[in-house]
Amino acid sequence: MSDTTNGKFQQELFAALESRLSGKEDFDTFVENLAAAYASPPSARYNDDFFFDIIKPALVALIRFKDDTAKELRHYKDFISEKGCASEGTDYAVEILENTLDGIDDILGSYDVQPFRCEDTKFNPRRQNVVKKLTAEHTDQVKTVAESLSDGYERRGYVISKEKVAAYSAQSKTGEDA
Repeated sequence: MSDTTNGKFQQELFAALESRLSGKEDFDTFVENLAAAYASPPSARYNDDFFFDIIKPALVALIRFKDDTAKELRHYKDFISEKGCASEGTDYAVEILENTLDGIDDILGSYDVQPFRCEDTKFNPRRQNVVKKLTAEHTDQVKTVAESLSDGYERRGYVISKEKVAAYSAQSKTGEDA
């Protein structure tokens, strides 16, 4: 930049600052914040939640992968039981899949993501997602959980992935679920 361009830039910058920083308090606060931002190490500029927001989609995909793997493992165990074909090879395959699921939990735990299951049988839409609807035989069964199908996940009290459940719903005379 030439000296005249540099001088003009400085004048415009000072004029803009002066118009926005009308009082001495505003100016002092600006200088303090500028100095703090410049002097603080990069790791202190961003909090943990900032980084978590960046990696959250990857963790949600990892949770989905875990849920899918757990579901396939259940089907695989049922198949082995149904066909009566258990062997050292099938036992080893089950062990590998179970260790994979444990490893995923370890990874999630390293990011403060913990699994949960609701204790109450009453359906909680904030923490649970119905993936399988069952017809209630009695009215007191309506909006209650029959079975938990997979864990929910939370981090510091905030739900990241809801628990997947099978729940009872009322069926109207037209055949539609309520």
